[in-house]
Amino acid sequence: MRLSLLLLLTLALGACQGSGELGLVAVEARALDWMRAAKPQLNPAVIIELEEVTEAEARSMGLRVFRSVGSFAEGQGWVLDGEELVPIGNCFGGHGLLSVLGADLDGDGVQELLYTASWGSGIHRSEVGVYLPRRGNNGARGGRDLGAADASWRNGDWVLARGNGGTVKLVDVEWGWEYGSYTGGQVIGELRWEGQAGGLGERGAGLPPGLSPDPVSGLGLALGLVLDPGLSPATRGQLWRPGE
Repeated sequence: MRLSLLLLLTLALGACQGSGELGLVAVEARALDWMRAAKPQLNPAVIIELEEVTEAEARSMGLRVFRSVGSFAEGQGWVLDGEELVPIGNCFGGHGLLSVLGADLDGDGVQELLYTASWGSGIHRSEVGVYLPRRGNNGARGGRDLGAADASWRNGDWVLARGNGGTVKLVDVEWGWEYGSYTGGQVIGELRWEGQAGGLGERGAGLPPGLSPDPVSGLGLALGLVLDPGLSPATRGQLWRPGE
């Protein structure tokens, strides 16, 4: 009887943390459910292990952020937005989720969650993407991963960093395999909002053809990048854009 009570208590603690907050075990179960729905042929023996990497800024947006740490889909990023768990970024062949940062680049008064992730077993690349939270975005506008911008940083890993005056910078680093563990830090440039269409491109050079405006949210991935003037031509060449 005592053993049964202890088991029930353990399960309860795994399912909830604090006041009504989902525990890690429950979040892992939701991630596995999502994977099984997306991949019906998934091996029944597969399990998903997560670590929580939520920082105060994401929590203030009503979000919790997780990263897969097990042997399956290692590095995959996840956002828990209310009761819904949404995957963000790509991880196949790379490090997966590298960084997240809240910013209101489009100036609508509501912060978006920017993220970077790396993937690619052939050509390693890092991408920057946008997640639109439910909070502050009514109805179907929120709770959606808008995906990654078209351009990517080849053969390198970039993370988001806060610059002066609330600006957002992309910084090239040496990744240390654990979330938040990296060395170095060469500023690539500053992210800017360029309008309602297109993809990540060097400001002033013309944006490459990219994603059209999102029909629900009205938020396209029109991110421009003001490159740091100190970058060498070789380093600038790591910024790959469609058609190049």
